[in-house]
Amino acid sequence: MSSTTGVRIGVVEDHELLIDGLRQALGTASDLTIVATAASVSSLLSLAISVDLVVLDLSLPDESTPHDNVEQLRSAGIGKVLVLTTGDRPDLVREAARAGVLGVVRKSESAQAICDAVRMAASNQPIGTIDWAAAIDCDPSRPHLAPREEEVLALYAAGESADQVAALMEISKNTVNQYLTRIRVKYAAAGSPVTSRADLRYAARRDGFVSRLWWRRRK
Repeated sequence: MSSTTGVRIGVVEDHELLIDGLRQALGTASDLTIVATAASVSSLLSLAISVDLVVLDLSLPDESTPHDNVEQLRSAGIGKVLVLTTGDRPDLVREAARAGVLGVVRKSESAQAICDAVRMAASNQPIGTIDWAAAIDCDPSRPHLAPREEEVLALYAAGESADQVAALMEISKNTVNQYLTRIRVKYAAAGSPVTSRADLRYAARRDGFVSRLWWRRRK
């Protein structure tokens, strides 16, 4: 990050009014500059403009997921991501947090709070917020799974067959099926029953388990 240009920011947001509001919020900070904006991560990357940090909206018109967007940015060499959200989708906040974003900040925060969050993220400092913690830890529909159950679910939801999960985890297919049965029971007990593989895949992505596996592999 250059001391003369300050933090170069890319914004992925599909509403021009919100982009204008962010420009105004950052406009009083001489060390923060929005250099690129786009309605999707792919469009932002296609601009080929160097950025230090990306401010990412959670819900975009291309129906991309926070996990996929963060992974795409990291693959392009952009590891610092800050989420701005209205706070109405805790499932997406949860997925973004587990994908490894540095923080989640409400769009209704003051200009000073947003500037401070951008500076912290640009310095690679995690930003803890009540929204973030509540989305992850206080969701009653998210079952509490054991680590091995999480891994089975993540692999299965990512598209692996029971045989493939067994091979990757070096356990038997019967053990995999036992894990999947216990996972379904826990989802039902949490009031979010999953009756099909499609349901289970959707629930796993919604609840951040697939993102968790991606983060583990990255480490």
